[in-house]
Amino acid sequence: MKDIHDIAPPVPVGIDPFYIKVLVAALGVLVLAGLLLLFFRFLKKRRAREKKSLYLLPEPLPPHQAAIEEMDAFLYLMESHPRLFYFRLTGTLKRFIGKCLDFNAPEMTTQELASRIRHLELGREEGAQLRDFLVFADTIKYAGITPDHRRMEQDDAFARRFVARIHAMTGEEKEADVQGDEISDETAAGKGPAQRPRAGRIRRFFTSRTEKGGAA
Repeated sequence: MKDIHDIAPPVPVGIDPFYIKVLVAALGVLVLAGLLLLFFRFLKKRRAREKKSLYLLPEPLPPHQAAIEEMDAFLYLMESHPRLFYFRLTGTLKRFIGKCLDFNAPEMTTQELASRIRHLELGREEGAQLRDFLVFADTIKYAGITPDHRRMEQDDAFARRFVARIHAMTGEEKEADVQGDEISDETAAGKGPAQRPRAGRIRRFFTSRTEKGGAA
């Protein structure tokens, strides 16, 4: 009986299950870390593309060029919808005046805008033509009068001439302001008496009028 022994316990074969669990957990962590890395790289590239696209946006057009292109875009309304044509034409002209002269022209009535325009350095005939144009446009927009095609062409041509006129005046103003700065520098250096060129009166006039109106 002494030669009889109990059955030996099973001998483990292969990899310990504990190590398998550890390996699976490690692989899961690595996969999760890889996915997070890919996600953050995707966000980084997307932000870089958005930032780059901002630099690729074209610069806004100068006011006079934008106004002319708008007028070109709705010329077809002369034939199909004259009333809408005058709404677009007066709106474009008012926006242009507001941008160039720094006051809220689009929100002004015809009488208010005509009163402001009187103080521009325009010829008497041009100022009268602008007032006549605004008044006539109001009759088309609000009184239901239908203009003839020739009158619409004349008003379109006048609006384009007016844009060119204001652009030329504001361009001369900028050049004169630069000359004024140069003269001021020379005066500060003792090269000559202080002289201010006769320029910049258009924008300064409207700015001062706006400030006084706000103070009142």
